[in-house]
Amino acid sequence: MQRPTRAEPGTHTQASTPAPPLAPTTPPLQAPPLIPPPPLLQAPPLTPAPPPIPIRDALPEDAAGIAAVHVRSWRAAYRDLLPGPYLDALDAEERAATWRERLTAPDRPRVLVATAGDGRVVAFSCFRAWRGEGFPPGTAAELAALYALPEAWGRGVGRALLAASTEALAREGFRTAALWVLAGNARGRRFYEAAAWRADGTVVTEETGGVMLDELRYQRKLFDRATPPPTSI
Repeated sequence: MQRPTRAEPGTHTQASTPAPPLAPTTPPLQAPPLIPPPPLLQAPPLTPAPPPIPIRDALPEDAAGIAAVHVRSWRAAYRDLLPGPYLDALDAEERAATWRERLTAPDRPRVLVATAGDGRVVAFSCFRAWRGEGFPPGTAAELAALYALPEAWGRGVGRALLAASTEALAREGFRTAALWVLAGNARGRRFYEAAAWRADGTVVTEETGGVMLDELRYQRKLFDRATPPPTSI
């Protein structure tokens, strides 16, 4: 049996150098906490559409309501165009009698009224076939009047009534509608121009309340020649 070799004098053996200690492991990076998203913006609640404005054919018993609209609208709309004493002297009862007669006449014009929730007349329009010259017979109609109470101005009542009137004229077969508006009535002219009515260059001068006033003729095409008139419903 062989013994292990002894080291020679003056020599020595080296033990294996121990491995350095492992560095401590770095802890894993942690994601930052999630920030919750901002709350969703909620749209404001929708405002309900206003109910449609009741519009119907006038009845003889509407004469007083029509007369009240007629007088009050003239006083408000024409205050800067007609003398104050003339406007102040307008008599609603006298106008009511005139409208009652018109609404019961055999050849009465078509009259529409817009009413409030309580049934009160707040605006009216009056139209008929054009009686003068300037248009082929039977093709044109005249919007003779459209008035609303001052407190109804800017609330869409006049626009709704004008639209109903022009639609009624188209259903009756007219191709053109015309009206007269005072040259100095800037509000009225803007109102009609916004609804596609245009001055056609015809001007007449009439005396009202002792004042000579120019009136402009406006007209609007109800439908073109290629389009048939709407049918009644």
